Amino acid sequence: DPYPYLLDESLFIDDEYTKGLYQTQYNMYVRTGAGTNYPAKKVKDLTPDGKKHATSKNPNASAVYKKGTKFDVLEIKVNDNQIWGRGYSGWVCLKGELEYCLKIK
Repeated sequence: DPYPYLLDESLFIDDEYTKGLYQTQYNMYVRTGAGTNYPAKKVKDLTPDGKKHATSKNPNASAVYKKGTKFDVLEIKVNDNQIWGRGYSGWVCLKGELEYCLKIK
């Protein structure tokens, strides 16, 4: 039965989006899940390395990586025609209307 495979968006991930090291091209929210429907994490919830790259030092501010932040992507998901990567601190959109993050290696 092919029906379950037709519903699996992960089968349609662009081959260039795989696990690895990425760099943000813009300031990017770090979210609790793979999608804009998930809330941004708080700075206090980031890893120590993630906190170094946050735009704010306020622990209760929304977690936003600075433009140029490099981070490891451990998992890839597709949600609403966007490609998301899960790093150690949370989820960041890699590609949507624009290419938000570039793969380095």
